[in-house]
Amino acid sequence: MKKNPSFYLSFVTLLISVSSLQSETLWKNLNDNNGVYSKIDDKNPFSGEVSGTASGKLIYGKKTGAWKFFDDDGNLRYIENYLEGVEHGFFKSFYTNGHVFSSGYFSNGLEDEVWTFYHPNGQVREKIVYAKGKENGLWQFYYENGNLMSEGTYILGLEEGIFRTFYSNGKLSSLERFKNGRKEGLWESYDENGRILEEINYKDDKKEGIWKYFASDGSIQTIETYRNGILVK
Repeated sequence: MKKNPSFYLSFVTLLISVSSLQSETLWKNLNDNNGVYSKIDDKNPFSGEVSGTASGKLIYGKKTGAWKFFDDDGNLRYIENYLEGVEHGFFKSFYTNGHVFSSGYFSNGLEDEVWTFYHPNGQVREKIVYAKGKENGLWQFYYENGNLMSEGTYILGLEEGIFRTFYSNGKLSSLERFKNGRKEGLWESYDENGRILEEINYKDDKKEGIWKYFASDGSIQTIETYRNGILVK
């Protein structure tokens, strides 16, 4: 029967990998050379299991698979996954009390998909969608009581469209408009009773047109006029 040389090559590679992972060392005994780790007394990249304030597996000096990181008091601070030394896969970080602080996903070292952040009481604090390390989609920020504080949309890291902010009681606080990450159009702000406070305008990130400020009874208190960011009236 004809032997398959690729089979033998894979088998030998596996044996080498298994053999190299028989070693163990402490995290404090490693040097970091641009993401490639070696023992302090050995210049060769280390392969094996690592324990201590960081625990995981190194293959030829590069982090591989799931890693856990601890503070000096032994509290787990975060868990992340690596592929040949690059963050890739599920990520989770923690408060010192053990509650989750954030969770998300890396793809080839860049934030990807939905990331969620939490208040110390466990309530969701923030949600944001990423694509290749940039905000790209719906962004939401919450009060500790669970009510929405702010929301808007990003496209490749830039604000786009209407951003809304709310008071903790759920009442609308402001409407802000963006185009390609720059302030654009009418912005409005309100008090907690829903009364208008300001109507201001932007064009290409500069103050433009009529700006109105209102008194508590709804009457116009002040009017200003801007052209290309300069007050003209």
